[in-house]
Amino acid sequence: LETLSQLHYFPDPESEISLKAHNDWGLLTLLATDTCGLEAFYHGQRISIPPRKDHIIVNLGNAFAFLNPDFHSPLHRVRFQKEKFSIVFF
Repeated sequence: LETLSQLHYFPDPESEISLKAHNDWGLLTLLATDTCGLEAFYHGQRISIPPRKDHIIVNLGNAFAFLNPDFHSPLHRVRFQKEKFSIVFF
């Protein structure tokens, strides 16, 4: 089941983390965004994923492991302090 969505994030005044760490469930996630905030975790280190104009971020989902068990969905979260919009294809 594929979904194209516009996500509207609101800052949480109690926390800098607005979307807690998670894995995506689908095959692939395609993300178009023009603001910072996406962070992935790799070997226990947090890596900030910078947005680039006219680029799409590709993230593997949990279902990808059915095609190739050597690949897995990365743990990631979203941080921001102001309102944010993103377009996502799951």
